[in-house]
Amino acid sequence: MTRKTESLLKGMGAGLAVGIAAGVAGTALMSNKNKGRKFVDKAVGKIEDVIDNVQQMLG
Repeated sequence: MTRKTESLLKGMGAGLAVGIAAGVAGTALMSNKNKGRKFVDKAVGKIEDVIDNVQQMLG
């Protein structure tokens, strides 16, 4: 049961992170093309860090 719960939480965390990153990226690119690209790159990097941290905590 514990492994199933961990897998579920990892999947939910990854899904939420991807959804948030997509929303932020879309908003940034629609508002300002020049600053948007730099902002998106930073946001994606931070989301990757969050996913890695969650995986380390659970696994």
